[in-house]
Amino acid sequence: MASDYIFPRIIVYGDLFCKAASADFDPTVNYRQMLRPDSNAIGTPLSMLFWGSSASWPMKMIDAEYRKPRMSNTETLMISGNLDNSTPAEIATQELLPYLSNGKQIVLKDMSHVGDMMCLQRGAFNHMALTYFDKGIVDTSTFKHDPVSFKPQKSFCKMAKVYYPIVFIMSLFN
Repeated sequence: MASDYIFPRIIVYGDLFCKAASADFDPTVNYRQMLRPDSNAIGTPLSMLFWGSSASWPMKMIDAEYRKPRMSNTETLMISGNLDNSTPAEIATQELLPYLSNGKQIVLKDMSHVGDMMCLQRGAFNHMALTYFDKGIVDTSTFKHDPVSFKPQKSFCKMAKVYYPIVFIMSLFN
């Protein structure tokens, strides 16, 4: 039940290991060592879950020819957010866009990954996608800029100052 709040519902985990990981997994890399929390400031728990356990998952690697990008003439729209740390826009620009001869990329300001883009302004996203599919035009005009604020509405410090005296007083009566 908790995984519904932690992991997106769009992932099918068997598919992730059998298909996605089999494209990028390198059996010569010790992912558990590379992703150890002491080698990263915050740690990489989700990467450790997927890549650290991939060596133990029975998977058949896909053919080598499919493990590297190939040129494509297909009209492709890549939608990125400038705050996306899981799939940074710069990486898509540098490593994927050169292989898409009819590719376009837009970077939405103050947006992150899939959930932000598709859900925070669903109508604007749908308009952009439908306009692109119907007319081949990228129209981001219906998106409204919603600046990100890193100032929390409630901080643990403030909550502690308010709730500690209450809890302390209640503990006197037990």
